[in-house]
Amino acid sequence: MPAALAWLADWTRKKYGLEVELHADPRASSDRKDIRTLLLESVRELLFNAVKHARVDRITVDLTSDPDDMLQITVSDRGVGFDPALVEQAQADQIRWGLFSIRERLTLLGGRFEIESAPGRGSTFVLTAPRTMAPGSTAAPSPSSPATAGAPVSGAVPSAPPRALKILLVDDHAGMRLALRRLFLARTELQIVGEAANGLEAIAQARALLPDVVVMDVWMPEMDGIEATRRIRAEFPSIHVLGFSMYPRTEPLHGIEQAGAEGFFVKGADTQRLVDHLLSMHKSTCGAVFVGPNSEPGN
Repeated sequence: MPAALAWLADWTRKKYGLEVELHADPRASSDRKDIRTLLLESVRELLFNAVKHARVDRITVDLTSDPDDMLQITVSDRGVGFDPALVEQAQADQIRWGLFSIRERLTLLGGRFEIESAPGRGSTFVLTAPRTMAPGSTAAPSPSSPATAGAPVSGAVPSAPPRALKILLVDDHAGMRLALRRLFLARTELQIVGEAANGLEAIAQARALLPDVVVMDVWMPEMDGIEATRRIRAEFPSIHVLGFSMYPRTEPLHGIEQAGAEGFFVKGADTQRLVDHLLSMHKSTCGAVFVGPNSEPGN
């Protein structure tokens, strides 16, 4: 983490002219890649917000660890500030939504996000995250496990309920996939059958695993979620696709919906709505056969 933050500070200075005063405990790091990735992305988002909105030429970043085995990053400036209550109006403003998203993603991984600010008095953001895996928590399966391997899954996962909704997670950020996996698996109605990091992998996994639903990130390398959705829906009309993105839609229909997704959800702001939608899809199977890729309803 200290080296990554030093690189980010140098990159920000060269690209935007914003001086980042970094104070980092060299022992403050995490053995969890998802935590390191999320913290670095969150700090980058906060620095970018400062460039666009804080009206400052200098910002301070402090990285420490505490006795409770938690990492803490404090990002502070003496800029124009804002009313933190506006964060709750996330849908109305992309920058406020970005802060809301950081809070939601940190919460999913066992951390927290605190904001202190007021108009004309600068801003302080405190990101807190666990350094190690929490006791009793479950890491994402290894690539060789049945849930993520490219080979077809034969039979049901023993711990899954007989009528669980089978979900394929597609996102290029491993930390986001892990957070969603933990969130979904807290409900017995939902079963994660596989993961993919880009559109090409999503198509291959859809063919191999035949999920009921694909939760599809929009912007990914190799092939984006829009094209992957178009191809999956053309080949498997009964597979449901739900679009998932960091950026809210700007048109009545998002591009991924135009490609065949039946819904669009914003990361962080719509996380609970996504879970509720999946549970609703599962509920529709009660007392009836779910019209999914394995039911072949007279195509």
